[in-house]
Amino acid sequence: MLRLRFDATQPLAWGMPEEAFAFVEGGSAFEADSGEERPDRPAATRAPLANDPRTTVARFAERDVLYSGWLLGESRLKGKAALMEVALGQGRVVLIGFRAQFRGQPHGTFKVLFNALM
Repeated sequence: MLRLRFDATQPLAWGMPEEAFAFVEGGSAFEADSGEERPDRPAATRAPLANDPRTTVARFAERDVLYSGWLLGESRLKGKAALMEVALGQGRVVLIGFRAQFRGQPHGTFKVLFNALM
């Protein structure tokens, strides 16, 4: 179980507290960079800034990421995006880096799944 910080003003986080816990097993952490040029990133993977509306809805905590269990690679998760919404064409893509529906156990994160469906 890892500690997340939510931006409750975002529709994907409606009903969520500012801090919540999520089950993570082999999950993803996203970098919400602005698409600016970086030498370590090929030009083909950079998105244009004007058409790149990305919204970070939840982040892994900056410190004390682990709430319960065992964690390897905490430094790779600290402060990274755990839940994002990205515009794509006329639609959107919701990126969830944790198991919002894992076997009915993380009752606190079900709202994220249902909000994404709306």
